[in-house]
Amino acid sequence: MQIREANFDDIPAMLNIRLEAKENILRTILTESMVYEAMRTRCKAWVAEIGDTIVGFSIANRANKSVWGLFVLSEYHGQGIGRALLEIAANWLWQQRYGLLRRPPKKIWLETKQGSRAEGFYQHMGWQRGESRPHDEVRYWLIRTSI
Repeated sequence: MQIREANFDDIPAMLNIRLEAKENILRTILTESMVYEAMRTRCKAWVAEIGDTIVGFSIANRANKSVWGLFVLSEYHGQGIGRALLEIAANWLWQQRYGLLRRPPKKIWLETKQGSRAEGFYQHMGWQRGESRPHDEVRYWLIRTSI
């Protein structure tokens, strides 16, 4: 497995992986142009490849300090791909600078479906369960104790 920064040509494969998800189903249409604009302005994405096949991706949003998406094809679950993609996205968010003093964030967040397999994964990875959100989702926080 290789992880690399995603480029605009990867967006169709990323969307196919997102649409394949059995949990956390999209409530609204996500288009190539939406992902393109996010990556062009405020987000950075990474893909995991096995051979020439993209099997997972993560995307982080520096504007709101969140992991916007993390998805791995179901046949590749349990192989450490999600862990690697989550870590690279979180590390990138920790490196961003915010505010007048240009400090790194003290906490970052993501949202997932309550009771989903992903929820257990984030708990296992050390993320702290936060508030319930609309549409049966829950916010998770990762808090940095030292900067």
